[in-house]
Amino acid sequence: MKESEGVDELAERHTYFGRLDEECIRYATLPKSSWALLWMQHGGRIGFLWLFPLTFLVWMYGWWMSDAGRAFSDFFEKAVLPLLLYMFLPMLLCWGIGRFLEKKFPLIVYRPPKGPLWELNRRTGMVTLFDDVTKDETAGKVKAQAPFHDWEGYLMSLPDHQGNIWHRLMLVHKTREWALPLNQLLAATTNKQDVLAYWDLIRQYMDVTKPLPDVPVFEAYRSLDPTTRAYDEKKGRDPHYWFDMDDETFELVKQENEAKMRRYKW
Repeated sequence: MKESEGVDELAERHTYFGRLDEECIRYATLPKSSWALLWMQHGGRIGFLWLFPLTFLVWMYGWWMSDAGRAFSDFFEKAVLPLLLYMFLPMLLCWGIGRFLEKKFPLIVYRPPKGPLWELNRRTGMVTLFDDVTKDETAGKVKAQAPFHDWEGYLMSLPDHQGNIWHRLMLVHKTREWALPLNQLLAATTNKQDVLAYWDLIRQYMDVTKPLPDVPVFEAYRSLDPTTRAYDEKKGRDPHYWFDMDDETFELVKQENEAKMRRYKW
């Protein structure tokens, strides 16, 4: 990459509400209207693909169990047609309209966020919470901000209705009533080791004396971080270590990392 191209690319990234690079992890989400259209499309698709085959089997069983002299037109009108019109047709319309808008008018579905929700800034060492993004007058405004060393990582564990224990990571300020759930990058999981490893990743990311965590998502930005660049040059790390890795090797590396997490004394 030429230097001018790198500067232009970095300047472009500074305009994003959502970022994940060598400078900051800034989380933003789509506005409610976008989520409504996506839920409409995928809710209709999932509902139709799951329910229609089951309902079809129920129709077949109902027709088989019905009176021998009953006309199929009567059965169709009273048992099949209402479900087709009032349940499956709306599902198909939601699926079709949503898919059409996503393919032909993506800017209607994927509207830009009004502002970020939170940010972890490696360059400044600050953790920032932003105000309500659903309101134009508050979107993008800072609600709370403090250095990373003023926050503690908490492992939150909660059971579900089946008795499974789900874990997630949360940042809590040491002296203020500020809390930041970090489950947007790592969803709640039943594997506690994943959350503990995630906390180690966050701590290393925010420590400018250490290189960026060696994970695929940061591969393109390692050369842009001075500490990471010096570390990679000293170690002779292949700058395309993750990019050039084949699928079989990637699976082996993933299995080795999972084994290391299980053996590690947290």
